[in-house]
Amino acid sequence: MVQTHYILDARLDLANTFWSLYYYCHHGNETVQRNSADTSTFSILVSLTFYPSSSSMSPPPPPPLPPAAAPAYTAPLPSVKRMSRSGGPSSRYAASNNEAQLVSPLSEYPIKRQRITQSPLSIHHDDDQQTSIQPQTTFTMQPFTHSSISMSDETGMVQVSGGSSIMALQWKSGKLGCSYYTQEYRELHVMDDVIERSPADFATQLIQEANPRIILLEYNADDILSLVQSIDGEIQVEKLQGKDFGYEHGRYSLISWFAQINDDNEAASDNTTRHHVYCEDPYDGRKRKTNLQLQCMINLDSVVSIGCAGALLTYIDKLQDYTNRPIGNAVDPHDLALRPVSLRSFSSKQYMHVSNIARRVLGIFEKDVHPNTHQKRNKESLSLFGLLNHTVTPIGQHLLQSWIQRPTLDLNVLEYRHTAISYFSTNDTVVLVKELRGHLKHIKNIPRMVSMIRENRATVHDWQQLLQFAYYSMRIQSSLSSMNPTKELQVTEKIKSAMGTDKLRRVGSAINDMIDFEQSRYEGRVVVKENVDEHLDKLRETYDNLEPVLLQVAQDISQRMPPELAATCNVVYFPQLGYFVAVTREYEQMFEYNLGLPPDFRLQFTTDANAYFKNDRTNELDESLGDNHGMIIDREIELVQYLTEELSTYFSDLLAMADACAELDCLLSMAHAARIHEYVRPEMTEENKIEIHQGRHPIQEMCVDVFIANDAYLVGGCGKASSDVSTTHIENSATTTQHHNENEAASIALLTGANYSGKSVYLRQVALLVYMAHVGSFVPASSAVIGLTDKIFTCVQTIETVSKLVSAFALDLQNLSQAARDATGRSLVIIDEFGNGTDAADGAGLLCATLEHFLSKGEQCPKVLAITHFHELLAHNIIPPTEHRIKLLTMEILSQSCTVQSSSSHSKQQADEVVFLYRVVPGSRACNSYGAWCASIAGIPAPIVQRALELSNLIDNNKQIRPIYSKERQAKLDAIEDIALKLLESQVTNDTLETIRQWVKDLDQIL
Repeated sequence: MVQTHYILDARLDLANTFWSLYYYCHHGNETVQRNSADTSTFSILVSLTFYPSSSSMSPPPPPPLPPAAAPAYTAPLPSVKRMSRSGGPSSRYAASNNEAQLVSPLSEYPIKRQRITQSPLSIHHDDDQQTSIQPQTTFTMQPFTHSSISMSDETGMVQVSGGSSIMALQWKSGKLGCSYYTQEYRELHVMDDVIERSPADFATQLIQEANPRIILLEYNADDILSLVQSIDGEIQVEKLQGKDFGYEHGRYSLISWFAQINDDNEAASDNTTRHHVYCEDPYDGRKRKTNLQLQCMINLDSVVSIGCAGALLTYIDKLQDYTNRPIGNAVDPHDLALRPVSLRSFSSKQYMHVSNIARRVLGIFEKDVHPNTHQKRNKESLSLFGLLNHTVTPIGQHLLQSWIQRPTLDLNVLEYRHTAISYFSTNDTVVLVKELRGHLKHIKNIPRMVSMIRENRATVHDWQQLLQFAYYSMRIQSSLSSMNPTKELQVTEKIKSAMGTDKLRRVGSAINDMIDFEQSRYEGRVVVKENVDEHLDKLRETYDNLEPVLLQVAQDISQRMPPELAATCNVVYFPQLGYFVAVTREYEQMFEYNLGLPPDFRLQFTTDANAYFKNDRTNELDESLGDNHGMIIDREIELVQYLTEELSTYFSDLLAMADACAELDCLLSMAHAARIHEYVRPEMTEENKIEIHQGRHPIQEMCVDVFIANDAYLVGGCGKASSDVSTTHIENSATTTQHHNENEAASIALLTGANYSGKSVYLRQVALLVYMAHVGSFVPASSAVIGLTDKIFTCVQTIETVSKLVSAFALDLQNLSQAARDATGRSLVIIDEFGNGTDAADGAGLLCATLEHFLSKGEQCPKVLAITHFHELLAHNIIPPTEHRIKLLTMEILSQSCTVQSSSSHSKQQADEVVFLYRVVPGSRACNSYGAWCASIAGIPAPIVQRALELSNLIDNNKQIRPIYSKERQAKLDAIEDIALKLLESQVTNDTLETIRQWVKDLDQIL
C-alpha cells in the first residue's frame, strides 16, 4: 500500500487530474501542488491510498506530460495564505529527491478526510498492466478544529481535535460587525452592529468567546489584522475583497440561502404547514416571505454585520463548491455539506444584549436638531444618556456613551462603579468633586493628539493641549491624594499607577522647554525656543542681522545704476527663492531696452509694482548666506522630531492616564446625576430577580411636577427566588398596602387598567431601572435589588416607516418572535398591548400562547411584564388564575358618577368622572378601560363621546344598535310608531271606523 497526498487545483480538468494520479501513484509519500495563475483558486489536501495488484510488479512507464500541465509544476504558488504571528505567510519546505518542494499551509486546513473501509479512489493494476479506477467510499466531513493537525501513519488520515468556527469581522464607519459559523452544529450566528471608536476591546472579546479557527477580513483591515496577530493561539486569516463584505451582497446572500433552507425543510417534512405570500411575480413573493422571516430572527438593519454574514456565506460556498467537486462518482455532495442549516443572533457574553429598537423604545439615546443653525451636529435630546451625561471631557463623554451603549454583566465592574459613585455623590465630597471637574475641563482628546504627534502632524495647539494634560493630570493626582485613606477607590489607583508625577513632570518640562507657544501662534507653526540649540541660534542671529547686510549690498549696487533707478533699488530676500534686486516698474521701458542697467542684471520675474533681477552680488549672497529661513525651519523640524522621539517612550503611559481620567470623568458625571436627581445605589446580585421599591421613570419624572412611584417584583425561572423574599418593602397607599411575599414571586406580571393610567410608563420604568443598574449608575428608587439580566426584549407599538415594507403589526410580531426564541431565564421581556393591530381574537390568542410558551420553558422562563386590554383572558379564565407564576396587576383609579351638561342640547346626562392615581396594585380590572373619558380629555367633541357611550352600553348588553336620525326624521318615525301602536290596540267597529280612517290619512300625510 502506497499513500500519497495531493493538493489538487480546483480548476484542473478531469484528464489532467487522472494523469497526475497515474503519474505519481508509485513515487511514495510526496506532495504535489497544481496551481493556476488565478490566486483566488482554492486548493485542498486529498489523502489517497493506492493498492497495486502485485507488489513485485514494476510500475508502467508514465505517459508523456501534457504541455499545458508542465508549467504548473515548475512554479507552485500557495493559493491560501496562513498568517503567522509576524504577519507574513507561514509555509514549510520539505526536501525530497534533492528538490525543494513547497508544502501549502492547506495541509493544516481544518477539514478531515477519513478512509472508512477503503480509500476514496482505489487504483488497481491488472495483469495486463492496465489500470482501472474504481470509486469506493465517499469523503466524510469532521468539525473544524483549532489545535494542531497530525498525520497518522497507520490509518493514513488527517487527525484533528479542538474547537470549530469561522468568523468574519469588519469595522466600518465607527461600527463593528461580526458573524461566525460553527460547523459542529452548522449554525450561522449574526450580531447586531456595535458602535465602536476602536475595535480592539470588543473584537478581542468576540474572538475569545467564539474561538474561531479562521477569521475573514477585508484586504485593508490592518487594524483588526494586527489585533488578531496579537492574540495567543493559531488563527488562520483569510482576506477577501471589499465587495464580499457589502451590505447588499450580504442581504442577497442571506435571503437566497435562507430561502433554500426553507425549501429543503418543507420538502423533507410532509406535515409542515406552509404559508405563502402571493404576488404577481412568484419569485418576489418568495423573496418577501423570506425577508419577513429573516427580520424575525436577526436585525437586517445591522449593515456591517449583514455584510460579514454575506462574506462568510461566500467563503463557505467556495469551499463547498471545491470539496463537492466530483471525481467520477467518488464524492457524495451530502457527505461534504458545509452550508449552515440554522440562523441565530448573538451578542457578547460580557455585555447585556439590547437591540437598537429596544434602545429607541426605552429612550436610551435621542438625537434632536441643534437650535444653532450653524451647528452641523445634532444635540442630545431628553434621554437616559442626556440625564447621565455631565462629563466635561470629550474622551469622558465618549466612554460614558460606550458604557451606556453596552451595559456590562460583570459584577466586579458594577461593584467598582457603584462604589465610586457612592463616594463621589456624598455631601462630604462636594468640594473635591468640584475641584476634580475643574481640572478635567482642561483635558481634551488626548488619544487623537498622541496620534498626531506620533505621525508628525501635530500643530502647536496639539502640543499645548498635551502640555496642559500633563499639568492638570498632576493636579488631579494631587487632589486625589487628599482623599480619606480609608476610602481608596479603584479609579484613584488607576490614576496614580497609570503615570507617575515624575513622568508627567518630565513630559511637561520637555514640551515647555522646547516650544515657544506665543511665537508659534504668531507664525502659525511650531517654533522652538531660544537657547535650546546652538546651531539654531546662529541661524536666527544671521536672519535677524540680515537687514543691514541687504541695505549695504543695495547701496553698492545702486552706485552702478542711473540716479533715477538707484533711488528705487532694493535688495530683498524670499525664502526658498533667494536674494533679488528689486526695482520699481516706473522705468519699465529702460528694462526692455536695457538702458542704464548693469550688464550682469538678469530679469527673473515681475509683479505689479516691481521687477526682480539676479546679478553677481545676489548670487554671492545665495552661496554665502543660503536659504536662511528654510534652514531655520528645517532645524526646528529636526528638534521637534527629536522631542517626539524623546516622548515616544511615554505615549503608552499618556494613553493609560487619559483612559483613567476619562473613567474618572464618567464616574463623576453619574455621581452628579445621582446627587441632583436623588438616585440610590442598586444592589446587584446573581439571584434571578428584580425587586424595586418606589421606583420612578428617570425621564418621565423630568416632565411632570409630581411623579407617583411604584414597586416591581419579578423572579425568573420557576417563579421563586433562591432566598427569602423581602417583606420589608411596603407601599403606603390610601387604598392598599402592598407586601412582597413568597406567593407573589411570579415570573410573569400581567398588567391591566384604564387608558391614560400610566401602564406604558410603568413598563418602561422597570426596564430602564434594570438597564441603568447594569450601566453602573444609581437608579431612581427608594431601594432596588437587581439580578444580572442578560437580555432586554421590547414588544411595544412601533412607529411605521415606509423604508420597511411591513405593517406595524408585522413589526410587533418580529420583536415578539425574537423574544420567544432568544429569551433565557435571565432575560427581561416587556410587552405593551400586543395584538391591537389585528383581530381581537387572534391578538388575544397570540398573547396567551406566548405567555404559555414562556411558562413552558421552566427554569428558562424569562421575567415578563405585559400590558393588555384583552380582558377576556381574565374573564374567561383563559389564563389560569391559580398559576402562581403569573401575577395580576392593575392601575388604581377613582371613579364616581356625576351629572354633565350636554354641549349639543340642554339635557343633563350621567357620566363617570375618573381620577387617575397612577398606582400599581394587585388584582385585575376587567370591566372598563374608560376610553370615552380619555376621549373627552383629548378634546373629542361631546356628541361623539356621548354616542360612543351609548354604543358601548348597547354592545355590552347585547341590544340592537339603532342608527341616529335627524330631528325631523326622528319626529316622523315617532309619529308613525304612535299611529301603528294605536292601530294595533284599537278594534274596528262602526264607532271607531271614522277614527281609524283619520289615522290612516295622517299616516299617508307623514309618508
